[in-house]
Amino acid sequence: MIKTVNLAHKNFAALKQTGSMITMQTNAAICYDTAAMKEKPVYDACKRIGDFIGAAGAIMMVSPLLLGAVAVLTASGKTELLTRQTCLGKDGKEFELYRFNAQPGSFLHRSAINELPQLFNILKGDMSVIGPRAIRLNGTADLSGNRLPVKPGLSCYAQVAGTRLSRSEQIALDQRYIAERSLLTDLKLVGRTILHTLCGKNS
Repeated sequence: MIKTVNLAHKNFAALKQTGSMITMQTNAAICYDTAAMKEKPVYDACKRIGDFIGAAGAIMMVSPLLLGAVAVLTASGKTELLTRQTCLGKDGKEFELYRFNAQPGSFLHRSAINELPQLFNILKGDMSVIGPRAIRLNGTADLSGNRLPVKPGLSCYAQVAGTRLSRSEQIALDQRYIAERSLLTDLKLVGRTILHTLCGKNS
C-alpha cells in the first residue's frame, strides 16, 4: 500500500506512518510504502529508555564543555547562544534542533562541540543517539529516501563511514540502518562513533 503525505499540510504528527518512505516524490508530496516497514514497539521502548539515560549521562560528562562553549560565545559578544532549526522527526513531526551559535570554521564547529546541545533534543524525545541525520525543513529540504519512519539521531552509518560520501550514498546508508535497526546495531554504532570521534577514522 502506498500512502501519500501532503507537504503543504502542517499537521504531520496526526499522520500515523508505519511504512518506509520511497524515493518517488514531488514538491507537494512524499509517498510511503506502508507494507515495507515493520513496527518494533519493544525495541522502540527500550531504545527510548537507553536514549534518555545515555543523554542524561552524557550531559553530565560534557558539562564542562557546555559551560566552556557558553563562556566562549558570550565573550565573543554573541547574544543568541543557540540556533534553533526546524527539522522533520519521526513520522514527519516537526521539532527545533539545537546547536551552539558557532561560526563555520571555528573551533566549536570543527570539533563538533556546537552539536552537543542536541543531547537535550534526545532528552526531550525528538531525537535518538543513533539514527539518520535530521531533515532540515527549508526550501531545499532533501526528502528523498525512507528516513522519516524513525527518529533522527546524532550518529549513524554515514557518520562513521570514515570517508566522504555522496548524498545518495548517505541516504542508502540511512535506509540500511532503518532496515537493520536493533539494539545490537545501535550498540555497535555507539562504539564505532566513540572510536571514530577519538581516533578520527572508521573502526
